[in-house]
Amino acid sequence: MIDETLKIELLKELEKAGNILIACQKVGISRATFYRWKETDKDFKKKATRAERLGRESSNDIAEYGLLKGAKEGKIEHIKYLLSHNSKRYKPNKSDKVIIEHRSGPKASEEPKQTIEDFIDIMTSRNEEEAAEMRVKYEKMGPLPLKSDGTPISNEEIGMYEGFIIEYFKKKKAEDGS
Repeated sequence: MIDETLKIELLKELEKAGNILIACQKVGISRATFYRWKETDKDFKKKATRAERLGRESSNDIAEYGLLKGAKEGKIEHIKYLLSHNSKRYKPNKSDKVIIEHRSGPKASEEPKQTIEDFIDIMTSRNEEEAAEMRVKYEKMGPLPLKSDGTPISNEEIGMYEGFIIEYFKKKKAEDGS
């Protein structure tokens, strides 16, 4: 049966990266089909849940390898991340406390306080600026590589693909120099 063959292929793809969209695209089905199968086939649901977990573990291993490799190569952002997440000595001293103040309106002598929405807007704007700067930096080296599914890397994704982009240009430079 075609569905059973596709299900098996889908589960194999899901085990590779743990990403439903990518696995569905690789075998040529929609996400809706995946979720319908998961809803109507208990055996498939069990296998899909396991495949997602295994795929995510694999992706995490790959990401950790990249992080450790970057630290070994002296990349300061990788080193900072590892230290701040694995050593109490370098962990940022941040408070998780949130203070919520309710008042009927601002007092005439008080400046309005920044809201969480204001903060999110500021951080989003900074992230977009950083992404645009990264794109300009890498495009000076040549056209950016495409993602594994053949689509271009968007500004929102550029930080996530930075290691891949760097490796791509290193490889390209090595090939051009040969």
